[in-house]
Amino acid sequence: MTKRRTMCSAVLLTACVTACGETPKTPEYTPEPAFSLARAALAPDVFETREAQALTVINAARAQGITCVSATGVKTAYPPAGALTFEGHLQRAAEWHAQDMRDRAYIAHQAPAPAPYGADPIDRVLRAGYQPPKGFRNGENLALGYRNPQEVVQAWLDSKQGHCETLARKDYVDIGVAAVDNFWALEVASPL
Repeated sequence: MTKRRTMCSAVLLTACVTACGETPKTPEYTPEPAFSLARAALAPDVFETREAQALTVINAARAQGITCVSATGVKTAYPPAGALTFEGHLQRAAEWHAQDMRDRAYIAHQAPAPAPYGADPIDRVLRAGYQPPKGFRNGENLALGYRNPQEVVQAWLDSKQGHCETLARKDYVDIGVAAVDNFWALEVASPL
């Protein structure tokens, strides 16, 4: 039997959303004055084995450089990039979304109402507490139907819908990745 595998991706930049003429749903960015990155040892949530394995696979790919192919067949070679680091606030946002998708049986970047942790990725990331002083860039990858971290990361790398670029971009430095049953959510970000 073939498993149904679905993926969604979005690279969300507030500037892009504003430039595209849409009004962001998030109030004006106000940094948390006491914000500090929560690295693995201080992270507020638990990193499970599958999630740690996914990060290892992602970082191995980044270290070698990644070539992504767009939906129109255009290849973009990304040079080797530094390792992403687990960040506790992003991990919390990823866990919230993976859990919500599993509990309410959907897969989408926009959580249906009522959205207990925020409707959009940026809402969830802000609510989880990722609020560097000068703002941030973020992206999100989602997947359904993969139990193996190597398979889900390979599917994102092979995707022609922006997932690959989310993993390849060297300007992203922080990550949270969560697997709840076979629902996956990945949040990446970088402080400005």
